[in-house]
Amino acid sequence: RKFFSKGRNLVEIDMKFAFKSIVAAAAFVAAGAASAATTVNVGGNVSDSLTFTGGSGALVFSKGLISALNVGGVGVTQYGDASVTITRKLSGSYDSVSAVAPMTAVLMDGSNIVGSRTLGGATQTSPVKDEISDGGFISVYNLEVDAVAKRVYADIEGGNGVGSLTRYHLWDIATITGDGAVTGPGSVVQTFGGLKMNDTAMTMFNTALALLPTGAVALASVNPK
Repeated sequence: RKFFSKGRNLVEIDMKFAFKSIVAAAAFVAAGAASAATTVNVGGNVSDSLTFTGGSGALVFSKGLISALNVGGVGVTQYGDASVTITRKLSGSYDSVSAVAPMTAVLMDGSNIVGSRTLGGATQTSPVKDEISDGGFISVYNLEVDAVAKRVYADIEGGNGVGSLTRYHLWDIATITGDGAVTGPGSVVQTFGGLKMNDTAMTMFNTALALLPTGAVALASVNPK
């Protein structure tokens, strides 16, 4: 499985990739070694003895982001093949928010994982609220992590003229923890931390949600310095 988590920063991404040995003789014979920048879809061969069996990614909102959502009364719903889980406090405000999306592929450089892709995501909808927002929405889905460029891309659907954006550069990665080397059957885990929304992406987010100054400050406050 591939896990997304949000802690001290806007977002951290944990990836866990599952592999198993190829059992069928025909598949073993047909399998070839992965070359540089090869995309391996779920069920595809990573090497002459391993196949990628897939997983999922869980995006868990940080406490800071949850606070910003509560300030704006922002709704969160699933988009596409992902599922969203929300727990609330007695007051009705968010206590935790997470979205789980299935993994569709890994990007391989030889026997090393250098990226991954997931399907689906979450939609955030901002209501009209004095000093916070004039009303809007943004869907962030189909994430792609690029460990080499240290970037996270996403497909976007946004209101207020943002429209549809494909493979949009949304976050920059500050730290990568864990080795992406695939040495045999089992799992490979990596954590991508200190993700920061670049200035262009922040402007796009503000536009889609029609954030007013107070709302924009609340969102910017969860972006790592």
